[in-house]
Amino acid sequence: MIRGYEAPKTQTEKLVVEAFEHVLGMERVSVNDNFFDLGGYSLNVIRLCNELEKSAGVRLPLREIFDLVTPKNIAEQIKNSKVVNTFEEIPEIAEAESYSISSAQKRLYLLDQLTGPGTTYNIPLVIKLKVKPDNERLQRALDQLVEQEEILRTSFHIVNGEPIQKISSDARIVLEHSEVNTADSQYIQDEYNTFVQPFDLSKSPLMRAKILDTPNDSYLFLDIHHILCDAESMPIMLYKIQELYEGRELLTPRVQYKDFCVWQNARDITEQAAYWKKEFSGDIPVLDLIMDYPRPHKQSFRGANFRTQVEENTSIQVKELAKKYGATEFMVLLSIFFSMLGKYSRQEEIIVGTPISGRNHTDTRNMLGMFVNTLAIKGNVCSDDSFEDVLLGIKEKCLQAYDNKDYQFEDLVEAVGVKRDYSRNPVFDVMFVLQDDERESYSDRIQFGTRESVEGSISKFDLTLTMISDSEGYKIDFEYSTDLFKPETIEYMAKHFLTLIEGVLMSPEKKLQDIAMVDMNEEAKILDEVNMTDAEYPDNKTIVQLLEEQAARIPNSIAITFNGQQLTYAQLNERANALARKLRMDYNIQPNDFVVISTEKCLEMVVGIYAILKAGAAYVPVDPSYPEERINYIINDCKPKVVLCGTKEPEADIPIMNLHDEANYKMECSNLVHVNQSSDLMYVIYTSGTTGRPKGVMVQHVNVVRLLKNDKFKLDFYENDIWVQFHSYCFDVSVWEIFGCLLNGAKLVIPSEDTVKDGYAFGELLQKEAVTILCQVPSPFYALIDATTGQTINSLRYVIFAGEALYPTHLKKWHENNRHCRLVNMYGPTETTVYATYRDIDAEAIERGISDIGKPLPTLKIYMLNGNELCGIGVPGELCITGEGVSQGYLNRQDLTDEKFVHNPFGSGKMYRTGDLARWLPNGNLEYIGRMDDQAKIRGYRIEPREVESRLLELEGINEAVVIVREDKRNEKFLCAYVITETEIEEKDVKIKLSKVLPDYMVPAHIISVDAIPLTSNGKLDKASLPQPQYKSKEYIAPRNEYETLIVQAFENILDIEKVSVTDSFFDLGGSSLKAVLLCNELEKAIGVRLSIRDVFTFGTPEQIAGNIESIESEMFVAIEQASAAEYYPTSSAQKRLYLLDEMTGPNINYNVSDVYAYEEPLDKERLQKALDKLLKQEEILRTSFHVMDGEPIQTISPDARVLIDYSEVDEIDVQTEYDKFIQPFNLSEAPLMRVKLMKTTTASYLFVDIHHIICDGESLPVILHQVNEFYENDETDHE
Repeated sequence: MIRGYEAPKTQTEKLVVEAFEHVLGMERVSVNDNFFDLGGYSLNVIRLCNELEKSAGVRLPLREIFDLVTPKNIAEQIKNSKVVNTFEEIPEIAEAESYSISSAQKRLYLLDQLTGPGTTYNIPLVIKLKVKPDNERLQRALDQLVEQEEILRTSFHIVNGEPIQKISSDARIVLEHSEVNTADSQYIQDEYNTFVQPFDLSKSPLMRAKILDTPNDSYLFLDIHHILCDAESMPIMLYKIQELYEGRELLTPRVQYKDFCVWQNARDITEQAAYWKKEFSGDIPVLDLIMDYPRPHKQSFRGANFRTQVEENTSIQVKELAKKYGATEFMVLLSIFFSMLGKYSRQEEIIVGTPISGRNHTDTRNMLGMFVNTLAIKGNVCSDDSFEDVLLGIKEKCLQAYDNKDYQFEDLVEAVGVKRDYSRNPVFDVMFVLQDDERESYSDRIQFGTRESVEGSISKFDLTLTMISDSEGYKIDFEYSTDLFKPETIEYMAKHFLTLIEGVLMSPEKKLQDIAMVDMNEEAKILDEVNMTDAEYPDNKTIVQLLEEQAARIPNSIAITFNGQQLTYAQLNERANALARKLRMDYNIQPNDFVVISTEKCLEMVVGIYAILKAGAAYVPVDPSYPEERINYIINDCKPKVVLCGTKEPEADIPIMNLHDEANYKMECSNLVHVNQSSDLMYVIYTSGTTGRPKGVMVQHVNVVRLLKNDKFKLDFYENDIWVQFHSYCFDVSVWEIFGCLLNGAKLVIPSEDTVKDGYAFGELLQKEAVTILCQVPSPFYALIDATTGQTINSLRYVIFAGEALYPTHLKKWHENNRHCRLVNMYGPTETTVYATYRDIDAEAIERGISDIGKPLPTLKIYMLNGNELCGIGVPGELCITGEGVSQGYLNRQDLTDEKFVHNPFGSGKMYRTGDLARWLPNGNLEYIGRMDDQAKIRGYRIEPREVESRLLELEGINEAVVIVREDKRNEKFLCAYVITETEIEEKDVKIKLSKVLPDYMVPAHIISVDAIPLTSNGKLDKASLPQPQYKSKEYIAPRNEYETLIVQAFENILDIEKVSVTDSFFDLGGSSLKAVLLCNELEKAIGVRLSIRDVFTFGTPEQIAGNIESIESEMFVAIEQASAAEYYPTSSAQKRLYLLDEMTGPNINYNVSDVYAYEEPLDKERLQKALDKLLKQEEILRTSFHVMDGEPIQTISPDARVLIDYSEVDEIDVQTEYDKFIQPFNLSEAPLMRVKLMKTTTASYLFVDIHHIICDGESLPVILHQVNEFYENDETDHE
């Protein structure tokens, strides 16, 4: 329904309508028209507020425009407004040698100084001219412009430690000119790339111009530093150039940008500062986007762009959705961006930066200058929330930010103490921008040409999403850091963003986890293409049947060897048959019974396993070296019929058979009658559990058969292969080693434990036995590389890695001598039968360090899920596995089985949720990221210890390294590195070297040299056996005085170490910024002196800190002397500022400090009045009023000022309404500047308190209430 036109009836309505028309560039606005329906957006709201301030004399908060929306409502608000801010022009300041700079300029200047010369903050522009220009006329126009606009003659310098700006009188932009004989667009791009160069901020002008003539066209190139102007300034500047070129005079600006700087710096924005400090108090969340490359220790700002677009219908729907929720188009799109980031990062609290215009005064409307501020929007995105919830939350955050937009981002960075980190932007890493089509804004201002798009190679942030709204929909530009992301990653991200827009528009009421980012094409790729893993295998056969077929086919081939002993396939089969018969006969073994096998490595180990299976039971391996408690737990949990043991018999109240007793092999040795189905259990392997109790994973025959005997098997194994069983038979890789070997008719070499642990001995065994197939956990293989340096093991055909993350770059040295060997990286949890994925490690992967885990194995399908939502390509999620390899679950742990083995939402059967975090890569491979429940987070940053390990191994002299996360007694996490070195190293030197390639939060607090990296029996890192960090001074000097003693004690307590020397550096001992704060706190308690963190950084050692304390101690304890009685007293600087503000703005409530307190018990009005009287008698400040004497504000103290309680009794109360009525302006010349109101209902008492900020800050109010309570409670008057 279209509303009819209604003309303004009052003068105020007329002013508001005129402001609407001027800002929106339209005519005949009705008083009932909605500002946002007419095309208004966030930037226009600022302009509207500026216009209204100038014309109506009232500065409305931006929030009120969003709430009121129509001229009629806004006019009514202006009429009733108590907050009057008389419009004042920006004053022109006197000419000087130098001038202060704006906060925005300061931020850019400091960035330039930090990063060095670069083009990151250049604003280049290419205009395709309609006609070939007269270069002399254009030069004159530029000269006139520079003469008129001081900002174009400005340079920047440091004076007395502060950046300032100077204005040159003779700076000149010299127009360059060149001609080319080609119209090739790439040549124009090359010319542009050459034209854009770094500026020296100390030399004006910080702008250059050039004309490029081609055979058909002429182009105007402009390049200006961002410190001089923002994007809004560019069309203004081009308009002025055009007017001057055409010979038309321009109005001389009344004020210039330097005047704005002084005006801006003088504004009082205390309340805005308080908002931002509160918003960013506590830990600041760091966005955990998974990246394709490790973050460099310093930003290079190298970037690229991916561009796409959205059709007009979508933009219309976005506007309709915004209208429905009283939001703006910007808020809706920002909320969708937040939602996408939440899905990518799996975080609920995210910060996104967004630019906002700082042109808060009509005098700045056509001014050239840098007015942009950055708002850091901290939003909450929970997968259980609906998009509506997210939008309303982001809307509120935006409105709060708009109301406090004058507080500069650089001031926020300093206020919240964000440590400068050259690897990333402070506070936020991603930016969102929504703007109108720049081409339209340029065409509105200039007629001599059109803006051309050119490719940039800059990215100021990790990621910037810019959306440009035009008549055809949205143009979308993802600007990304090429140091962090691959182009294909960003392309998929853009697709996910577009899909998410569609899903949100379709069902904004849905939970985020139910709104997909994956379209049908991508879903089909994930479900069908990368998971095309169907395969045939003998699903009706057991492992026993398949092994018996081998024995019948190659009876005389050697099956297993150990220490010079060997068994052929026939001998292995016969001995297993005899032992199996005895098991059946003596212990009545039935399918799915359990038999524990606990023996050292030997031939009988394999015989025993095979016999258990032939008898019909499932084997349960138990290492005899396990602690007795663990052995007993497993036996009690699985309740085996019997235990087969080797030389060490377990102390258990259960039947035992010794595998080395030949009496157990006297039975008939022919094959037994098969009693098993392929679905019966084959083994139960116990793995560590999060509860501290091991859990038994139940694996069926069919699980193993399909792994080793499918028709799509990825590896080529032959009968003449020689395998080695490196791993313990308690580790599931042994299933692959033993049965992968025997089912292929090959020979299995069983090495002794001593050989396995000795890299040299194991290398000799590989050579001696001519091993062809080797399965390895990466850590021991690195040791093998060192032991066999320079050797070629000609026999090896395969090395298959699994069990922990592989660093392909560590294989370089070995690969150089063994290029004939095929390297394979595999991944898989025990719960899905040994392996689930595979990847060939080729020369490129080794050179570039590509360590993904490849593709799903045949018969398995893999999905990444976020909750129950299918994650798209590049989006991290929980790695979930379905297919015939998924085991039966956990023995006697139905609760855990139900939690981890869930219904497969994409097909039949069960799906195992691994708890591992991974993502699909665009090439169809999987990237393993880490455990979802064991990610290292230090100071808000997620850290991959693997990356730190990789950097350590790049350092000369370090042969092996592992990095783990430890926790001190304060539960603060820190990194601890353990290294094996060729020679003795200095920990400090290693830290210095690491700090050059890693951000400081990734440099380990401790680097400890060890002789060997301890491994578990399964060949994995044994973290528990790594030594705890302990610091020992090279030269211990004991504390020599009381201060040194107290400081040393504080060091030892906070760093959790002993015997600190007075010459030890706090940070060399493992101290961090956070621990420095704790140190300052502890020293203040112990000594009474408050040090700054800077003092800890500067002085560092107990000796130096003690000396510093002694030098400042006398200043810390100067007593405040009581002033002599007088008629009046001077004010403090804070009071003076508040008094002058009150005089300038007139009566208002901006600086009232107020609150309301609810009491369940009834308050006695008379007792409360007496308490207040006592308080005022005691506290002079509450009897103080303010006046002017000789042009200076002073304060006087009244002897008899009294706060009288406003008292009433009501049946019920609307607290907010009463509170709003209660808060009123104060007259600073009349004491007391405090009022109190007591309201009683039938159920409670409400105490309202209102005090002017000039006599009380926020911390004083609770103190005042406490004193009132004390007087009230101690009143001994009889009140019965």
